[in-house]
Amino acid sequence: MKFDLFLEQCDLAEYHWKESLPDFGFSYLRETFPEAKKLMKDMYQREIDEARESLKLADERERFIDDLIFRKASKENEEELRMILTAVYVTPLRSEKERLIKRNAFYIASLNGVAPKGGITDEQIARAKEYPISDMVAFKKNIACCIFHKEKTPSLHYYYRENRCYCFSCQKACDAIDVAMEIYGLDFIHAVKKLSR
Repeated sequence: MKFDLFLEQCDLAEYHWKESLPDFGFSYLRETFPEAKKLMKDMYQREIDEARESLKLADERERFIDDLIFRKASKENEEELRMILTAVYVTPLRSEKERLIKRNAFYIASLNGVAPKGGITDEQIARAKEYPISDMVAFKKNIACCIFHKEKTPSLHYYYRENRCYCFSCQKACDAIDVAMEIYGLDFIHAVKKLSR
């Protein structure tokens, strides 16, 4: 009986340990595992190819909607029906996939050491990561309420030496760029440009 209780406690401890592991993003993986660049490039390219196939599906849906409206709709309802059907069936798929293609193209260019047109350099990214998170979030004794979710009890811990944060409630690990993206509502490129000035 005591042994079973001990095993349950071990399983629970292992579960909590696994849940507490940070969710490392692209920048962290790129810096920590430079030998994985080829695998990362292949993965991002595969995602781009899949997204392009999905965009073809969005085009097919758009043609189907145009055909359906041409055959079934009256002249008065034609534009309104096209707007509704496009908003429901085409736009969400198209915008999500276009965003994924743009993000992955940026990642691949970054892995190749090339800043995309209008993009940013690795030096700018490094400078942005050095921007003190404590200048954007009000910490008390290196703890604050998480910026990624609503909470009453602070669980966002600030690690001064690494200039990184970790929320023990939502298990979100972040650097200065992630914090700026969340607080100011910026995309990655604009957050880097803002912090690296």
